[in-house]
Amino acid sequence: MHSIREILRLSFELKMSGNEIHHISRVSRGVIQRWIKAAKKKDLKFPLPPELDDKTLETMLSVTEEKVVASFVEPDCNWIHNELKKRGVTKLLLWKEYVDKSPKGKYSYSQFKRRYQIWLKRHELSMRQEHKAGEKLFVDYAGQTVPVVIDRITGETRLAQIFVAVLGASNYCYSEPSWTQDINSWIGAHVRAFNFFKGIPECVISDNLKSGVTEVERFDPIVNRTYQRLAQHYNCAIRPARSYHPKDKAKVEKGVQVVEFWILARLRNYTFFSLQHLNEVIQELLIELNNEPFQKISGTRHSLYQTLDLPALGPLPKTHFELEEWLTAVKVDKSYHITVKVHHYSVPYQLRGERVDIRYTDSVVEIFRNGVRVTSHPRNHIENGRSTLDEHRPPQHALYAGMSAEKFLQQAKSIGPFTHKVIAAVIDAHPYPQLAFDKCFGILNSLHCKYGGCKLETAAEYAIKIGTPTYRMLKAVLEADNLPQQMSISTIDSHENIRGPQEFTQ
Repeated sequence: MHSIREILRLSFELKMSGNEIHHISRVSRGVIQRWIKAAKKKDLKFPLPPELDDKTLETMLSVTEEKVVASFVEPDCNWIHNELKKRGVTKLLLWKEYVDKSPKGKYSYSQFKRRYQIWLKRHELSMRQEHKAGEKLFVDYAGQTVPVVIDRITGETRLAQIFVAVLGASNYCYSEPSWTQDINSWIGAHVRAFNFFKGIPECVISDNLKSGVTEVERFDPIVNRTYQRLAQHYNCAIRPARSYHPKDKAKVEKGVQVVEFWILARLRNYTFFSLQHLNEVIQELLIELNNEPFQKISGTRHSLYQTLDLPALGPLPKTHFELEEWLTAVKVDKSYHITVKVHHYSVPYQLRGERVDIRYTDSVVEIFRNGVRVTSHPRNHIENGRSTLDEHRPPQHALYAGMSAEKFLQQAKSIGPFTHKVIAAVIDAHPYPQLAFDKCFGILNSLHCKYGGCKLETAAEYAIKIGTPTYRMLKAVLEADNLPQQMSISTIDSHENIRGPQEFTQ
């Protein structure tokens, strides 16, 4: 009302034009002309009568204003708002439909949009969030990056991503650089942030980053399994913010802005040659940021953190969180092995063709079937290597597994001394022991299983006496099934008419 009285004074008493009053009062020309015109219709003179109070003046001019706009048909802003939610509907389309209903007394397209915006501002509510001490930690990556020189000779640079975490009650900030926003960087940044804050919040509010959220859904988002295991280890909850709703994580949005103008803007003229150097500088500036006094309230981020958040945060776990990754629904191949990072690990052969989930860290590989762990292996980084447990092999494969000359000799010794001599002779008859493995396997497994240890030992004794310790001889003797008669054959005694082997040597 003070503006109306001032405009009437400038017009009636000082005889100023509408443009001159506009430059002084900063009120639009249309509003100025409307008020002056309404006052003239009411035969108001300046100075205004002393009995004319502000409420009466407002009533007189507002009635006239209603008559001015009464000839226009007001658009149904609630209908506009609901229609705009439908796919392909635009404000221009809705304005045309609004005009087509009755061409007379309709607003122009610009006024149509303006009145809808006024209605929208009046009806859109923003809930002010209150954050309890130690309750929420907001995390996100800054949109701004920092170039780091990775080759001093060519000057090649790589952009570092900036992670930001902000506690809800105190606005206490943490930040660090990383090369990427992948799962390793995302999880590692959380671990270091928890250590920086010296405690665990009840809930972590994150953006819908792929490293953290596997499937985005407003009411039931699916959190990455590694991210969920992090929450279980630190005894906190993960709550992703809604997509396209930055107000859900307004704290970190503001925190990102503060980090960008307080830290990153100050580093714009610096050249960094390593990620470690960039991180050292950021940590130094973080101390200054957290100790900078607030403008509208007393204290600093650090002082509020000491009094509010730190006493309310949960304790850090005693064990360190080991970074893990998951492979889900991996099919077991016919060789009953799965592959993790170019190395092959065995699973029980009964699972061949089935789907399993794999959890792996720097030290261990675990295989799960329907949520139950079926086996585990020490992590091996040998490319295209195989880690196979004997209990995972089928019986027929287990027999062939780990064949060696020592193993065959030990197995033969358990049967008898003559069998041991036969195996030793078979191995010595070949230039490389590996060439004799099939024959040894045939004797110790095939013949042993078919005829038994006693018969095999008797046949081995006969083969040693006649000087033919071979697989074929043992097989022939055992198949003949006349060992008693053969064993009765003694060696021929020496005689003067019988020449010995010395007669055949040169």
